[in-house]
Amino acid sequence: MFSFGDVFRLAPMAFSDKSGNGLTNLYSMISYCLNQSQCRRKLIAKYFDEVWQSNDCNQMCDICTRSLTYTTKRNCREEALIIINYLKNNKQRLTALKLIEQINIKTMIKIDLQRLILQLIIDHYLKEDFHFTPYTTICYIKLGSRAEYIKNENCQILLDIIKKNSTKPTVSGIMNYEPC
Repeated sequence: MFSFGDVFRLAPMAFSDKSGNGLTNLYSMISYCLNQSQCRRKLIAKYFDEVWQSNDCNQMCDICTRSLTYTTKRNCREEALIIINYLKNNKQRLTALKLIEQINIKTMIKIDLQRLILQLIIDHYLKEDFHFTPYTTICYIKLGSRAEYIKNENCQILLDIIKKNSTKPTVSGIMNYEPC
């Protein structure tokens, strides 16, 4: 597992990677961690271009062994628009942690808000802006190249949301659980 703050501690190191692939690799790992609906072993097999059989996991990953939970894909465009507008109207530079402290979105819990910000960075709606000081590197959040697209009503920012319940929903289309 990873924490929100870890990403912004690792990002300056990844940004400084001499190969030029550091941030791309970091974002790939974050994407892997944010995925809450597909079998982890299936994702790893896909990454290594291996042939995957549905029974290969044998309930060995955290996704397949979840009990009493289900995952839904939620369109978080409205919440993302609030974040984008907040950054656009705010004149001071904000780190990701400061942004979480200052923004108030009542439709999301803190962990999902953190995951949304990470998804927005991965999808280039937001981007990291690195400032180097003699002793540290500060990672600020600013608008990304796709920030304006969020105003389009057809824009979808899909985020896996874990719901805890004793029974899984029966309405088709709501549940997006992909067992091994």
